[in-house]
Amino acid sequence: MSKQPIYATLKQRFTTEALRGLRFVQDGSRMVKLGSCRRERAVATSQDGQWWRVTPLERGWKN
Repeated sequence: MSKQPIYATLKQRFTTEALRGLRFVQDGSRMVKLGSCRRERAVATSQDGQWWRVTPLERGWKN
């Protein structure tokens, strides 16, 4: 049984508009980028709702 690799949270912060440009969608208090079969490719969290930190869940999440 293989585990899914864990990628570090990116140091670069993104605005809400920038995340929407990368096709992130709001999911409660976080934003997620969905891949095929609604699989989460990356998750973004925010303290203030304006600046977001992205945690990739798979390689190539920006594509």
